[in-house]
Amino acid sequence: MIERALWTSASGMWAARTQVDVIAHNLANVNTPGYKAARADFADLVYAAGPAPGDRRDGVTGIPGG
Repeated sequence: MIERALWTSASGMWAARTQVDVIAHNLANVNTPGYKAARADFADLVYAAGPAPGDRRDGVTGIPGG
């Protein structure tokens, strides 16, 4: 149970960091000719975070047993 709570808080921090990085990149390039602003979509954030601990992929868990 504690792993899930830690994963939830960590994924929230990753999402916030990604959003801040995108905003900073957009601000840094605001005067660049031809620059098109980027967006952090939810699907990008989920993909970047990777599988959650305990997710099953082909019968293998992300958390070592023991």
